[in-house]
Amino acid sequence: MDLPSSTVASSPSVRSPEHMVELREIVTSDHPRLEELKSRYQMVAESGDAYTHLFTGNHLNSDGVALYPMGWVLETTQRQLVGHIGNICLEYYLNTKRIITVSARGWVVDINYRGSSFALLHKFCVQPNIDLFLITTADLRSGRVYAKLGVLKPPSVSYDWAAFWIIDHHKFALSVLVKRNVPLASILTFPVGAFLSAVSWVRNIGRCRPKRHSYISDITTIDERFDRYWEKLRAQPNRLLCVRDRAAMAWRFERPMRAGNAWIFAYYGSPNELAGYAVFLRQDSPDIGLRRMRLVDFQSEGDGANFLHDAIEVALARCRNEGIHMLESVGFGNVRRKQIDALAPYQRQLPAWMFWYKASEKNPELAKALLNPDVWDPCTYDGDGCF
Repeated sequence: MDLPSSTVASSPSVRSPEHMVELREIVTSDHPRLEELKSRYQMVAESGDAYTHLFTGNHLNSDGVALYPMGWVLETTQRQLVGHIGNICLEYYLNTKRIITVSARGWVVDINYRGSSFALLHKFCVQPNIDLFLITTADLRSGRVYAKLGVLKPPSVSYDWAAFWIIDHHKFALSVLVKRNVPLASILTFPVGAFLSAVSWVRNIGRCRPKRHSYISDITTIDERFDRYWEKLRAQPNRLLCVRDRAAMAWRFERPMRAGNAWIFAYYGSPNELAGYAVFLRQDSPDIGLRRMRLVDFQSEGDGANFLHDAIEVALARCRNEGIHMLESVGFGNVRRKQIDALAPYQRQLPAWMFWYKASEKNPELAKALLNPDVWDPCTYDGDGCF
């Protein structure tokens, strides 16, 4: 990616509006100051253990040593951390070819140092030996920047819409009223919730309803079955896929599974051989009191429409049992998205288009291949969406 020369520092220090700042690689001991910076801009907090696991637990590390930087920070001469961009190393495949990928995470710069923002982004985008650069959790402000710099949206269906199901209509209504700062929200919750319940009853006719399907298994251990199933997935032609073997799945989901915040539902084509699975991950909005599960990955042999329908019904039943207010799905390719939209009674527009990509200029073959919408099946599993 080419950036205007005026926005990129030619030395380790970058001139900010008020002070000199140094751009350097982040280290794990920076985490407390990073959280303090994030808190000033209402970004989701992350524990030190979760932050360390994200990088040191990466299955692509060599003997526990990261192959690429964890990211970069801007630091003042007074050791105040005023900017950050994370860097997650990933591995993709397209037509059996390995694609080394990095995903940006948590790009934030203090308002008094915004003139140095592009130095961080440039550092991320000029990493050598990278085939594909991803940004999968962009907000409205950063999305505008990416668009101006020639970063592309996948040529698939909208990645700024979510399909969803309401499970607890009164709690969902309260969260919406709180988010919109409606006066007397607690009093209005009952009539609004009752109205939504009636709407859902009508819209759910012929769609998914909470139900248990006996052929669907609840996966409690990520084991070698995922290695074997990944080999089948990787063999599919003309499809860009992030690695989903045992190590990659464990890196993302073992910790939330132990906490009860990730569910994997699967079915088998033959004994002990996966034929498909769906992953649901807890992604609450605590600021408005909303408990939410999200469909973050779905893989299936063949069309998969029947399994998708049944897996969602199983998830809805579990959400109801565990007091979760809504189930949501974001992204996926054209075929899968149409299937999901046909099952979901509601849709909502997200604040911004979240998914962006840039193929390396040294890999024109990949850049050309990614212009084909059928190659894409982007979902929350990609990039940093599951962390």
